[in-house]
Formats: sequence, C-alpha cells, structure tokens
Amino acid sequence: MDGTPSGRRFVPLAYTDCARIIRANLNYGSRRQIAMTGLSMTKFDEIKATERQFDIGKLRMPDGKVELRYGRVLKDKDPSHFVVFLNGRAEWIEKYAYVQADLALPKHVGFLTCDHRGQGGSGGTRAYIDSYDTYVSDLLHLIKKMTDGKPYVLVAHSMGALISLYGTITGQLAPRSLVLSSPFLGLPNRPVPIPLARPLSRTLAHLGLGSISSGAGDFGRATFADNKLTHRADLYQRIVAAPYKIPGATFGWVAASFRAIDTCFHADNLKKLSTPTLVLAPTLEQVVDPDCARRWALAAHENAPGAVKLDVFHNARHELFSELPQIYAGAITATRDWIMPHLQDLQA
Repeated sequence: MDGTPSGRRFVPLAYTDCARIIRANLNYGSRRQIAMTGLSMTKFDEIKATERQFDIGKLRMPDGKVELRYGRVLKDKDPSHFVVFLNGRAEWIEKYAYVQADLALPKHVGFLTCDHRGQGGSGGTRAYIDSYDTYVSDLLHLIKKMTDGKPYVLVAHSMGALISLYGTITGQLAPRSLVLSSPFLGLPNRPVPIPLARPLSRTLAHLGLGSISSGAGDFGRATFADNKLTHRADLYQRIVAAPYKIPGATFGWVAASFRAIDTCFHADNLKKLSTPTLVLAPTLEQVVDPDCARRWALAAHENAPGAVKLDVFHNARHELFSELPQIYAGAITATRDWIMPHLQDLQA
C-alpha cells in the first residue's frame, strides 16, 4: 500500500505473534532492497558536502523571545511543494543533512528543517518546554515564513514525530502526509517509573519547578557497544561529537510530553486524523516505549479515517536514519514511496 489519499486504513502485521512479525519484516526488507536499486545513498565522507547544501538562518518567533535556527535546501527558486523534516530531542539540523540528499527529491520540492526551541542553535531554555503547542506554534511560524504557503509533507523522527502528530491531530498543522520514524508516543519506564513520573512531573511543573532536570534522555555518553541508538559506529561517533550539548529532559518537558501523547491516543482526536500516516518502527527500540508505535498504529487503525500503515524494521535500533546501510536504505525508500504521491499534483 502507498500513501495515496484513498481513505483506506492498513496495519500490515499481526503483533500477537513475534515470529510473524519477523517473517513479515524479512519480506518487507527484500522488497525494499529491490526498490533501492535506482537510488544511491550518501557515504560517510560525503556528509559534510550535504551540510553545505543548506541555507542556514534564524527566525524570531512570535513571542519575541526566541530565535529558531532553520535550514533550507532549494533546488528551484520557487518550489511548488516542501518536505518539512523534524528531528528529535537533543538533535540539530546537520545531524540528518544527508537525508534530504538521499530522498532524491525532484527540483520542484524544497526541504525545510530546524533546531527545536531549547536545543541545537535555537534559543530557549535548554531541554524545557511548557506545552507542545509552543513547539507547534514555532513550526507554524517557520512554515508560513519559509514556504510561502506551499503544500508540504512532514517527515519526523522521535520527538519531532510527536510534535508533527500532535499538531496535525489538533488541527493546527495541515500536511499532505505524515511519516513518523521511531515516534515518541510513550515514555520509557526509566529512570523514573511511569506511575511516578506522570504525577511527579505534573506537580513540579504546576509548582513552577518544571525546569529541574529529570536526569532522563542522555543517550550520547554510552560506549558504542552499549549504545541504544544505532548499530553503525561512524554515525554513533558523529552523534557523540554533537556540537550542541543539552542536559537531561526537564520535568516540564516530561509533563508536556505526557499531555501531548494522551492527546494523540484519544479516540475522539484520532477520528479527526484524515492525513495519510506512515509509522516506521524498529524492533530493538530502547529510547521510547518499545510498544508505543504498535499501540498507536492499532488505535489509529480502529479510529482514523485516513490511511495508516506501520512498517517494522527487524534488528534496528531507535535511529533508523542513522542505522546500518540496509536498514537506512529501507527507511528512506519507505519514506520516499509514502510522500511522493503528495508532492506531484501541482508540478508544472
């Protein structure tokens, strides 16, 4: 199934049987290898060259307090469509610079991305947010100023996936289609167990102590052998060498994340989701709740009027866009197959 707006809803795997998941994914992998024959992926020593393709700037947000750092790639002076790419917590524009190159977008499609408020080269309190509505407000302002109102699709990873889905499901964002990679749709049960983390974060945020660090979310200090992000050593070292350091997630961010996740799972909200949505989920997930993508896809399958598809990547860790070549190529191909039908209708 592709991402055409047919109204069909499809979750391709039976999740009560792990063996069936593996078999289905092996079949999926072989299909992706065939599909990849016409595309060439960026080599590690070519990443710097992809970074230089970006026009980097800063845009002041409507609150007047924060400047958001953005990156844009235009192959044509007046693109008719845009791919808006949202990275995850603690990430920055250049981390995924090669993704826009490997998507092999046609000239009429621009590429836009940013450092979220509170991380990367953007302003704002580090690792803190009061509400995901603030993230969405920032994104809306950026899209309005940088795309000139052109149609767009959203491709998003981890926290960026939650921002994208939350903004879409609440009617604030209007993408033609969604791709959610390793979506942050559930907090892990560590370092603070969920039954304690939810009321604790809510109480601290209410008391004005939301900027206190929870100690969670620092995944860049482990040795490669112990890391939870990727099987690829060179890209892991690139993550560790990140130019923008960020502390652990604050309790305010945790409280806001709980609220956004609850919104995305609510059946009444899912019934409004008409946007074709592809979810890419690794089987070795250890950064977010490892079952959250499956649970959300099933809930969406039961309630959403739009197409919903879940692609599972066997033996993959959280960073699908920083994984081993065969996994990464599959993620890129799945993404491209899903978004391209929504980037064609206004092409001259």
